[in-house]
Amino acid sequence: MKLDTNISTRDKKLLILMAGIVVLAICYLLVFNKLNEKTDEVNAQIEELTPQLEQYKEYEANKEEYEKQTAAAKESIKDTMNHLPSSYNTEDMILYTTKLERDLGIDATSISFADPVAINQFTGVTADNIDDASTAQDMIAYETQFTVNMNLDYTKMKNLLNEIYSGDDTLTGIDSLAVTYNAETSGLTGTAVLDKFYLTYSGAPDYITSVPATNYGVANPFGTADTTPAQ
Repeated sequence: MKLDTNISTRDKKLLILMAGIVVLAICYLLVFNKLNEKTDEVNAQIEELTPQLEQYKEYEANKEEYEKQTAAAKESIKDTMNHLPSSYNTEDMILYTTKLERDLGIDATSISFADPVAINQFTGVTADNIDDASTAQDMIAYETQFTVNMNLDYTKMKNLLNEIYSGDDTLTGIDSLAVTYNAETSGLTGTAVLDKFYLTYSGAPDYITSVPATNYGVANPFGTADTTPAQ
């Protein structure tokens, strides 16, 4: 028996069409799977970035307010830095106490001093370079305390608190304040432990105690008569 291996033209066309469909289906499935994988990857990235996008939208909506607050913060930092000298001397504390006596009418009976203590070390910029982070350098903040014993009354005590926190060119605070009633004077006897702060860093301006143009003490501490050379 002899098999007929001849394929008609119609069958050939059908086979070519079917082969084309198979190839197309394989290509479609391969491309489709890759597209699905890429789509899933992109959707995952979108889902991950959506909260960040919403945050950026919030930033943009409040940009003007943020800029205003940033400018205010910079001014506050500059003001604080300008109130922090690079050192503080015993003479400053004496002059400060004398000013309190003169301005508030209190009577300081004694004053004692403590050694400065480093309270914080950090990296920061100076007031002149507040916008340039590359100029940041190591800084050390110090606290120096002095104790003042005084006689005063209730009104003078309130004025003292107000003066300490609002009336000085350097940062000053009260560590503690204790008062007792003085029956002899019908006033108060108080002990105030005051804090002064300063900041040191490389290139900090040299600090010099500012002595007012006022004479303290007496012209002749020996109590002898002044003599005038003979003419």
